[in-house]
Amino acid sequence: MSTNWGFEFNSKYFLTENLTSFVNYTWFSRSEGEPGDLNFPQNKVRSGISYQSNKNLSGSFSYQWDQGYTSNVANFPGEIDAKSLFDITLGFKFNTELKLEVSATNLLNNEFRALPGLPKIGRTATARLLLDL
Repeated sequence: MSTNWGFEFNSKYFLTENLTSFVNYTWFSRSEGEPGDLNFPQNKVRSGISYQSNKNLSGSFSYQWDQGYTSNVANFPGEIDAKSLFDITLGFKFNTELKLEVSATNLLNNEFRALPGLPKIGRTATARLLLDL
């Protein structure tokens, strides 16, 4: 039987017709070191701002912080460091059918591990060309 519980707060605010901000906060009650301990930080925060115009440009910028914690997974026990990540996405719509999106996750390349012993994760950059038929 699990006795863990938590809550999440989400807020979205429309600064203008095209500019939106958001903030999410998650708190999770976790008893460290117990068998079956869930691998989830006790505190997580994500906030950001996005721009969506009626014309051709769009974009978003966000920040994420996850508190460090102790992993109790049998194959991957150990400490998981806190992580602080910035993400950005920029989009350009050429016409109603064709759009280009470029994004970078973990923009500042703050390397982290999802679990102890797994490879480090750094910056990921992607470009997408979307064609609406």
